[in-house]
Amino acid sequence: MDLFGCAGAVVLLLGLVSLGRTLASSGKRKGTDGWPSVPGLITASSVESADRSATVTIPGITSTIGKGPRIHIPRVQYAYTVGGQALTGSSIEREVTSHSVEAMARAVVNRYPVGAAVRVFHDPAAPGSCVLQVEGSGLFRDLAVGCAVLLLGAAFLLASVGGAWLRSKQ
Repeated sequence: MDLFGCAGAVVLLLGLVSLGRTLASSGKRKGTDGWPSVPGLITASSVESADRSATVTIPGITSTIGKGPRIHIPRVQYAYTVGGQALTGSSIEREVTSHSVEAMARAVVNRYPVGAAVRVFHDPAAPGSCVLQVEGSGLFRDLAVGCAVLLLGAAFLLASVGGAWLRSKQ
């Protein structure tokens, strides 16, 4: 097998592993895209900036070492009502997103000025769990990537085998 064929085999294997991991975790994935929404109102909006640092913990000793680059985190607070219960939230997305460029964090909070009306998406089983931006489980995207890598690996292998076959006929 030539180098092209070896690369194809490796890429094919990566595609198989990717598809396997995606399918194995498919039952555990839960996105917010199916959550119902209610009207909400932004009550606070700002960017929090801090230095990154590394913390080392040894039993009995905790030490912060080093001072890394600044990170900027968009922060919002909002009020909403579900089933007559007044609630508050602060999550834009399920995961807190930080930015290394302050302008990027500002762009996020600029979409949520104080007093702005928003849609708040909440977990029907736990209305206090909420977000302003919904996300899917990513299952479709991960399956598509896995299939594309698998097909690319198969194409490399076929090209390698086809090239070897043509060379043997000459």
